[in-house]
Amino acid sequence: MLTLQPLRKLTLDFSVAGLWRTSIRDGVYSLGGQVLRSGNETDSRFFGKRATAAGRYTLNPFTTLGFYTIYGDVSEKFKPGRDLFYGAGYVTFRF
Repeated sequence: MLTLQPLRKLTLDFSVAGLWRTSIRDGVYSLGGQVLRSGNETDSRFFGKRATAAGRYTLNPFTTLGFYTIYGDVSEKFKPGRDLFYGAGYVTFRF
């Protein structure tokens, strides 16, 4: 993971992670819990990689703007695979 703070109020985070199963009987699941691949489709423990980028900008002591993006690349061993890409923006208010 790499964190940069180019401005006092701006923070940027970047990371890359390998996705591994703890057991070859484990399935691969979506963030919502849906089974993407059952555990009996392959005996590979490694099933992909994930890259993320996030940022936060502090407008004032009470308000922060931010974004989060993720790209997941599914391994060739889980064909037909579907790569995952999404992004979200948010606003945080502190009282």
